[in-house]
Amino acid sequence: MYFLFGEYAGNASEAARQYAVQYPNRRHPDKNVIPRLDHRMRTIGRLEPLPRELGRPRSTKTVAEEKAILEEVQNHPTISIRELSRNLELPKLMVHEVLKSEKMHPYHYTKVQALRD
Repeated sequence: MYFLFGEYAGNASEAARQYAVQYPNRRHPDKNVIPRLDHRMRTIGRLEPLPRELGRPRSTKTVAEEKAILEEVQNHPTISIRELSRNLELPKLMVHEVLKSEKMHPYHYTKVQALRD
């Protein structure tokens, strides 16, 4: 793919088209992939991305964080995930995953009119 980019004088659209013709059974790259490869090759000298380019680092939950989430839910059963996340300074996704692993559901308080005699 990168060689076709050079063969077609830096024309990414034509290189992508010719790659699709030459290799019909392979996954075909978008025309924007080829210039990014060229940029990476010129700046760092390799086609593979550096390990830090492979996505954002995942946050790992600790036992203490999990315990804090469950204690907070036990003390305040009507607390929302957003408020819980804000109070404990943890990502909402982590709070939701802990609740889900404990087979708990987010609490949604709904105000309704009161019934009277």
